[in-house]
Amino acid sequence: MNGSKKILAALLILCMLAGMLVGCKGGGKPNNSGAESSKAAPSESSKAAESSKQEEAESKEEPESGFDELAGVYPIEGGYTLSYWVPIASASLNYITDYSENIAYQKRAEVTGVDVTFVHPPVGSEKENFNLMISGGEYTDLIEQGLNYYAEGYDAGIEKGVFIRMNELIEKYAPAYLAIVNSDEYIRKQVYTDNGNMIGMAMMTTDYTDQGGKNLTVSKENPWLGVWWNPTYMEACGITEVPDTVPEWTEAFKAFKEYDPECTPLLFWGNYGNKGYDPTNGAVFTAFGIAPTFYQDDDGHVQYGFWREEYKDYLKLMHSWYEAGYIPADFSTIDGTTAKTIWLNGKAGCFWSDGTANQLVMINAGMPRWEPGVNPTLNEGDPPVKWGYSTTGVYTSYSGIITSACENPDIAVRWLDWGYTEDGYYCMNFGRSDGPVSEEGATIMTPTYTGFNEEGECQYTSLYTDNAFALWDSYNQVIRRHNGPHLKSDRRSNPRRMMENLEVARELWDSLTPYHTQKLPNITLTAEEGKESSAIMADVETYVAEMTTGFINGTYDIDAKFDEYMAKIEGMNIKRALEVREAALARYNAR
Repeated sequence: MNGSKKILAALLILCMLAGMLVGCKGGGKPNNSGAESSKAAPSESSKAAESSKQEEAESKEEPESGFDELAGVYPIEGGYTLSYWVPIASASLNYITDYSENIAYQKRAEVTGVDVTFVHPPVGSEKENFNLMISGGEYTDLIEQGLNYYAEGYDAGIEKGVFIRMNELIEKYAPAYLAIVNSDEYIRKQVYTDNGNMIGMAMMTTDYTDQGGKNLTVSKENPWLGVWWNPTYMEACGITEVPDTVPEWTEAFKAFKEYDPECTPLLFWGNYGNKGYDPTNGAVFTAFGIAPTFYQDDDGHVQYGFWREEYKDYLKLMHSWYEAGYIPADFSTIDGTTAKTIWLNGKAGCFWSDGTANQLVMINAGMPRWEPGVNPTLNEGDPPVKWGYSTTGVYTSYSGIITSACENPDIAVRWLDWGYTEDGYYCMNFGRSDGPVSEEGATIMTPTYTGFNEEGECQYTSLYTDNAFALWDSYNQVIRRHNGPHLKSDRRSNPRRMMENLEVARELWDSLTPYHTQKLPNITLTAEEGKESSAIMADVETYVAEMTTGFINGTYDIDAKFDEYMAKIEGMNIKRALEVREAALARYNAR
């Protein structure tokens, strides 16, 4: 074991011991049904008069942890198989048919002794497939990302018998995960609902930039997306500084269009703009003091960005850019293939909310490195925007959740818990340094990496390093899992995050996260609130998407129709959706 691994191992052991002391129940153990464990009765020896030597010996005994004796022990005997519903990364389908061929999962099966049958929904139809599974009542043992689609919330899922309560199982069979949860009070607030249910076993991010990539302590995720500017157009138009206000953006777009009439000054597509706004980073939208979702204002009240008067000003700006030809005429339908052709031909002036993947493609194509930028403010001298991409480091959206169909929930929890151990951390983030495991003639061969350098950077084998990791996105979820219920390496597992310019971009975007005071924490709705809000927002979001596109492209006149738009959303009971979130925020703050 090299020096960095020794440090990691020592830190994790200390963390686990601390968690056992803080978070585990002493004395009687919970039974297999998941019943709450009872507290240990005072020992008779502590009541009796004994010699000081005996008392000293007893004082050094470790308290009973409350974990099952097999917790944390691998392989798991018995030849168990679990079924696992999880969306699959589309790029990985170039090399594998399902995650049973993923190198990290193959290693995991060898170590844990548990086989997994993966059930992948069709790419692009994840929500529909999930809802069909739920309505049909035929669940897999495990579900990942299910909370993204189960609109009523986790507590409602338990009440309806879809999911099971996992608290007692985790307290009995998951020492690695529970140590992380109990290591920090802030983390604990993120992984429980207001009803006290642990929200499955969440993804936790670690090795944040300022930790040098050598620390397993859970930390927020380094921002991975933001704004980029074309340096060729900037130089040609005499723009020496990256624009950072709305007027400067407008002036830059005008200059780009005059310099090259065929260019697309502001390019966005797919999840990053096909509704006319960016739901992830909020670029431009946030300049008006609102957010493209629910947020909290300076007084701590919950607001909805699409039901604010300031939204009218945003729509007017976007319509003016549309009329001037600064955004794609087909912005609501433009796909990734078309967009990629535009920027690879050097015909885009600015991206918003683009991650680092496309920048790497540009570098490999011999194009100049683009300049990172920030969400613009409305006026020069304004403080940075109050909403943008930032995280807590705890992702319940990627939780591993056990369904009521699982006949061996204890095995499922033990299998999940391995992902939070040191071995699991290395495997799920980097693949494997031993091998071979692939059959003769397989496209992907192992090992995937050989070790780590002094900076903590993973030394991947040549298959992945060729051409500056040009094929990384295809291999990314073939050799490892980028996201999922495990301890995730945020920075050093992804080689792009340490590359020149890309790291500079992340540091720039991260410098703004302290200003993001409008971000809502991980609030949870009650089962009844979730059901009520789900019905309201299904109608609201459909209407907002339709009207936003129409306002921007001129189908609807903003001045003539905006009041009607606001009234209709109010008639859809948006105030109730705000009320339940404000109540949930109050409960969260009181946790």
